Formats: sequence, C-alpha cells, structure tokens
Amino acid sequence: MYAKAHLSEFCPHPLLLGGHRQTIAGMVGSSQWVTDRATQRKVCLDDGDTLVMHDNCPSCWQTGAPIALLLHGLCGSHESPYMQRISAKLNGRGIRTFRISHRGWGSGAGLAKFPMHAGRSEDLRQAFNETQRLCPGSLIALVGFSLGGNVLLKFLAEMTVNFPATLRGAIAVSPPMDLLGCSSHLQKGWTRFYQWYFLRQLMRHVKKGAASIPSWRGRWQQRPKIHTLWEFDDYFTAPLSGFDSANHYYQECSTLHRLSDIHVPTHILSAQDDPLVPCVPSDITKWGETLPCVLQNGGHLGFVARAQSDFDGRWMDWQIEQWVGEFLNVPVSVPLPLPS
Repeated sequence: MYAKAHLSEFCPHPLLLGGHRQTIAGMVGSSQWVTDRATQRKVCLDDGDTLVMHDNCPSCWQTGAPIALLLHGLCGSHESPYMQRISAKLNGRGIRTFRISHRGWGSGAGLAKFPMHAGRSEDLRQAFNETQRLCPGSLIALVGFSLGGNVLLKFLAEMTVNFPATLRGAIAVSPPMDLLGCSSHLQKGWTRFYQWYFLRQLMRHVKKGAASIPSWRGRWQQRPKIHTLWEFDDYFTAPLSGFDSANHYYQECSTLHRLSDIHVPTHILSAQDDPLVPCVPSDITKWGETLPCVLQNGGHLGFVARAQSDFDGRWMDWQIEQWVGEFLNVPVSVPLPLPS
C-alpha cells in the first residue's frame, strides 16, 4: 500500500470561513502566476474531434525530467485560475506541465462535435499517450479538478493493473464521484446559485456550438425549457454522447463505486463543507490505491488560508505541490517565493 504523504494542516482564512466563501475565493484569479508562455499541442481523437493541450516547459527541463498533466473542471479551461497557478508553481519546481482543455472548451472551441462530460476517460488516455510520445522516459503525475477529477478516476479505474511504470501517481480535487447525487444536491437551497451559473455557461456554449455543428443545431432549436443540470444532461449531454438518458450517463460515468479498481497511488482531496459536491461517504471500505483526505473546511476547489510573506495562502496549491513532488521524486519542502 502506498505510504500516505504528509498532509499539512489547513487553517482557513478567518474571513473565509464556510464552504461558500472558500469556493468563491478559490475562483478568484491572480495575475502573479499567469502562465502565458505555452506551446499548443493538438491531440486528434479517435472519433475525429481534437483536444488542445498547453505545454509549459521550464527552461531547465531536459528530456526524461518529470511532467504533470492537469485537467480542469466543468465550464473551465486551461486558463482557469487554479490551472494557471498550479502549472506555474510546478514549473518553478522544474516540472513540465500540460494543461488539457476538455474537448470544445478553451483553445479547443470549434474543434469538437461531441460534448465533453464527466466520463471522457478516452480523451485523457489519448492525451496521456501523446505526452508519453513527447516526453519519453519521463515520470508522470496526473491532477484533476472537480469534473476533471472524476474523468481522472475513471481513467485510472479502467487501467486496472496494466498501467505504465512512468505513471507514478494522481490527485483528484473535489471530484463529483456520484454524479446523480451531485446533480440532485445542486437543486437544494443556496447551491442552486451554482447550478444557475453552470447552466448559464453551458447554454451559451451549446448556442455557440449550434452555429457550426448540425447535431447541436437541431437540439438547440427544439430545446424545451431547461432549469436544472439534470435536464441539461438529459436533453443535451446524454443523447449527444451516446447515452440513453441523464441517469444512464450518471450511472456509467460515476466513479464512487469503482475506486477499488484503481491500482495507481491516488490522493482524493475534498471538504465536508463543499457546496457543490456532497462529502465522500465515510463508510467506503474498498478504496483500492486511493487515499481520501477529507477536511472539515475548504469548500469546492478553495482551501484558502491566510497569506504570509512567503506564502500566497493557496493551501490547495501547496498540498498538490507536495504530493506531486513525492510522486515524481522532486524535493518540495517550502513554498516557492512569490513572484516579484
């Protein structure tokens, strides 16, 4: 069994107590860590669609040095603040990063006729293979955020015991492992704000895609009133992705019941006060090689602490740096100096 990495104590910022405040603070970006020097890598998928990866290669990186692949969450992209921050921080450790934009999002807009969803493990598989081709012999770590975390866990579960020796570990942060449970949860109380936010982004995305994708155009023109993410997935995501219904999609792509199939050292970081994703059940006994780290506070992709002179307060970033460093044999003992 993989030895658990040291989990530094998380003390939430005193002005950011509660899951909602942590979540919103986690969404706020900072220009300090912007990664604007990246090479676009296009990955041709088996169904004809194209993924785009943003390759950030440190100047000190040499062939065979370690790499990390990052996957964003729902309605995000390679430009999401957490993607840019963590990529830049890993680059500062000498780790080359590939920020993957899910099909149709970010730089991949207009390059996909099929929608992204929480079960697109085949996309990660082909992106992973491409990075192996670009970086032969490099040790690899995977990091997935929110919906990207579920994609990551599904990819690992499908790999069973036949995974490359270069894949050393994975991290899933705030993953929605029970998709039906998450969809239902977002219809309650204040969490409906997040549902409204995601629906607004998704409907804009489909409307834009309908201008050039015939299969999207017909469904957009004949769409009923859609008020929930379940209705969106039932009308758009499921039929356009080969599923019978939203429930069929959720059942096939949820990873909560597949954790025992994972044989790659994997950390799952989540918070009990996550307003988007219900807390991971404590009665799961078969975790496979996954190690759940469930904190009381942190929200959804938040985990923001008090900033200090040598620490920007992004505890989630720091913990990911520690875990990735352990996976890839890269010393990580103190936070990187803040950019001047």
